[in-house]
Amino acid sequence: MRAYFKNVDFLRFLLCIGIILRHIHNYILYKPEFSHISIYDNIIENMFGFIPVDCFFIISGFFLFFTTDFSKNVYSFMKKKLIRLLPAAVFITALCSLTWSVFNHKIIINMNNFWALFMLQNVGITNEYTSSENIWFISVLFWVSCLLFYLYKIMDKKWFNLLMVCICFFGYSFYYNFGIDKEPVETYYIFNYGIMRGLAGMSFGYIIYQLYEDLFKQIKDKQETLSTKLIYTYAEGCLLFFVFMNILYKNIDYENPLLIVLTFAVLFILFILKKGYISKILDNNFSKFLGKYTYSIFVTHFLVVHVWIFYIYKYCPNLVLFYPEYNIPAVFITSIIAGIITYHCVEKPVAEFLTKQ
Repeated sequence: MRAYFKNVDFLRFLLCIGIILRHIHNYILYKPEFSHISIYDNIIENMFGFIPVDCFFIISGFFLFFTTDFSKNVYSFMKKKLIRLLPAAVFITALCSLTWSVFNHKIIINMNNFWALFMLQNVGITNEYTSSENIWFISVLFWVSCLLFYLYKIMDKKWFNLLMVCICFFGYSFYYNFGIDKEPVETYYIFNYGIMRGLAGMSFGYIIYQLYEDLFKQIKDKQETLSTKLIYTYAEGCLLFFVFMNILYKNIDYENPLLIVLTFAVLFILFILKKGYISKILDNNFSKFLGKYTYSIFVTHFLVVHVWIFYIYKYCPNLVLFYPEYNIPAVFITSIIAGIITYHCVEKPVAEFLTKQ
């Protein structure tokens, strides 16, 4: 039986909060009337809010190899992934289209949605978003997972390891030199930014998986002294604070976001090793509870943010403009509630039904 990392679910939830804040910034706070409000202005100027997506890819890469049964064929793997990812994505894409139609008082059929429904948004044949723009992540996650699954099955392990290191290095090099501040669906010649981020991040996750397997064999039975536990705890606390302070509220004068990615990778390793008190305390059922809803919250929050700007701001502008201490938490709370509803009404029941077929 493989271990379950409940504390990683807590990290996933915090990363999702960072993504919501990023989209609040992108779609609400870009208006010039927000610039004179200090809280909003600081959010606009001080964010590394796109980094959580890269952290999600690292986590996904690790668990792809940690939990997958590679004796199954690629078609079974693809079916399982589609059942996991597609129901909530289809539901929110359809709901977004319906919502935009209501707002515009006419039926709007976004043909770009078909790219998302067939998981083809980020494979280089389109550079347009669907009704729910964050769906690009799901398309990348699906195809990169399938590619790595297949390559792992057919390649000798030493060559696969070399390939993962090369993809990780050159993927992040491409991302840093060409992809920063670019839209994930854009393509530079044949290289799609979203796919490159996914390949780099999930390859990095595989490298961490190999590192974990080697480290775990050495330290799983080792009894740590109190001083060693305190050192681990201090490292966990510092890295946790550094990563999420700079995701939620940028606090350093350094523009290379890969520093945050590397720091998160170290934090992730410490959490899966569970040698410090913070990683042990967060390894609880409440963290697991939060993690259970993270995917649905991620998928649904985009709709909530847009409803906020098209409806709440339109009819209650003073609430949004002059009461940020109420407005920002309200968007978060609404997104979380919508994600929980989507999980129980769509994601879970549809996945259970399709699994039985």
